[in-house]
Amino acid sequence: MNLVCSSCPSGATESLSNPGTCVCANGYYNIAAATATSVKCEAIPENSSSDPNNNYNFICYLNYIKTGNTCTACPKGAITTTASPLICECSSLYYVNATVTSSLACVLCPTG
Repeated sequence: MNLVCSSCPSGATESLSNPGTCVCANGYYNIAAATATSVKCEAIPENSSSDPNNNYNFICYLNYIKTGNTCTACPKGAITTTASPLICECSSLYYVNATVTSSLACVLCPTG
């Protein structure tokens, strides 16, 4: 019996479902083009986890949004509403400060 060992690049491991093929290991995501024949794995950014359904992606933690290849915290008083955050919105008891146009600014509602 002649066994052939394959060597995967840094951050990758051999696929269990498709032996001989390398996939990014947990904690990494593939930054190579989806049509590429090889993988190029990069560590997922802080405040994120590997996407179990997509080796080319990472998921930002709740109340963080994806901005390029990083995860940025929502501003004070803002939250995300899904496990795969796309936008920050003011949470209850806060309202949008309309005078700030460059970014989301949530202001605590007055009491009474």
